[in-house]
Amino acid sequence: MGSGGDAGGRGMSEHAPAISAQPATRARASRRLWLWLAMGAWGFLVAAMIHPAHGMGVPLCPSRFVTGIDCPGCGLTRSVSCAVRGELSSSWGYHPFGTPLTALAAGIAIVAILPARIRDGVARHVWKSRIGISRVGIVCGVMFVAFGVARMLGVVGRNV
Repeated sequence: MGSGGDAGGRGMSEHAPAISAQPATRARASRRLWLWLAMGAWGFLVAAMIHPAHGMGVPLCPSRFVTGIDCPGCGLTRSVSCAVRGELSSSWGYHPFGTPLTALAAGIAIVAILPARIRDGVARHVWKSRIGISRVGIVCGVMFVAFGVARMLGVVGRNV
């Protein structure tokens, strides 16, 4: 009898490497992630283009509508709408996070329409840097909240 095989000795050897489906699964997950990121980024940019650059005249923020106090995100919609139109000074005035957020969405949208070889290379690079990216995300989140608190306390100018 063969080692590790069936009665006829035709089975796989105990030392044969197992075939892993992990690379194929990761590639499918990467393609799915890019699809969702692309749809989100393009939807974000199109919505920003449709929205009036300097607002609709009514507050969209429930916090500001009910309490009259700006939340950390107040002005972000107008900021992004100005940024997609190239009005960077107005964008910064409404919210300093709007311009970088728009640049990130535009970058994702552009990468998403590149050939798969390039897109997969970007995905590999991002996957390798995920710990650094998560740290940047945490720092940005803390800065976002700190900006909102500073604005509520009057340290930073009020959103108009």
